[in-house]
Amino acid sequence: MFLAVSVLLRKVLKLMDARLELPLNTGTTGVRSGCYRRRIERQFVERRDSTPRRCYLELCLIKA
Repeated sequence: MFLAVSVLLRKVLKLMDARLELPLNTGTTGVRSGCYRRRIERQFVERRDSTPRRCYLELCLIKA
C-alpha cells in the first residue's frame, strides 16, 4: 500500500494512521506535514489515484 509514494505522502499517511479514531482534515494535516492542503490533494491523486478522505477510509477498513 505504501509503495512508490513521496516523502510528503509518507508523512501524511503516518499522521492519518495515528489519528484514525478522530480524523484530521486536510488543512490540519497540511500544517502538521509542512505543506499546503492543495498540494497534499494533488499528490494523492497523482501517486495514489485517490483522495485523502478515501485513504482515511481504506486505513480504517484495514485496521478494523
